[in-house]
Amino acid sequence: MNEVVTLVFDELPPGLNGRKGLLRMHWKLRQQLNQRWYWLVLNALNGKRPDAFSETRPCNVRATRHDCRPMDWDNFGASLKPVLDGLIKCGVLEDDGPGVVRSLTLHQVHVQHKNASRLVLQIIPETKEARNDDKRQGEGEPNRL
Repeated sequence: MNEVVTLVFDELPPGLNGRKGLLRMHWKLRQQLNQRWYWLVLNALNGKRPDAFSETRPCNVRATRHDCRPMDWDNFGASLKPVLDGLIKCGVLEDDGPGVVRSLTLHQVHVQHKNASRLVLQIIPETKEARNDDKRQGEGEPNRL
C-alpha cells in the first residue's frame, strides 16, 4: 500500500450531542446509521476494494469535515465511529485500533452553505521509515516531564 486513498462523502455523520446525536440515538437507528455508512463507503469505493489494501499495513487517517457549523474536536472524532466501522466492514481496514490506524488527524473547513457540506477521508500508508522511527523512539529511557 503505497498510495493515498481518498474517499469523499457528500453526507456528514451525526455528532454526539443533540436530539439526533449518537449519545441519545435509539439502538435500532444506530444500526441503520451503521448500515448506511457501510453503503456510503462501498459507493465511495465504487463497489471494489482498492488494490492498495491487499494486505494489512499500518496507516494514518486524515478526516476533513467541510461544514457551515464547526464541531467540537471530541464530538468530531466520535462522529467518525460509523464511518470507520464502514471501512472495516468493507475490508478497507482490518481494525480501527492503534495497531492499524496509527493516527487520526482531524481538520475542519468552514463552508458558506449547508449544500457544500462533505466529509473527505484520506487513508495514508505508513512507510517503513516511519515505523522504524516509532520503534527507535520507544527505546531507552521514557521521557520525563
